[in-house]
Amino acid sequence: KYDIPRDANVSIKIYDLLGREVFSVSEYKTAGSHEVLFDGSNLASGLYFYSLEASPSTGLGRGYFETKKMVLVK
Repeated sequence: KYDIPRDANVSIKIYDLLGREVFSVSEYKTAGSHEVLFDGSNLASGLYFYSLEASPSTGLGRGYFETKKMVLVK
């Protein structure tokens, strides 16, 4: 789940410990709260990293980028 203060093009990617991209989604989202459904049933339990990038749809203003850890437990 994530919140964005203004309309934006949002890209979310998930990587394994070797840096391989295992999931990605890019969508235009309006301001507000949003959820991403991720099916990790084909992945091993363990540590993964996700990155979220939000670029203003108007091209004006600052974008946002963050990378964080997550644990997948089956």
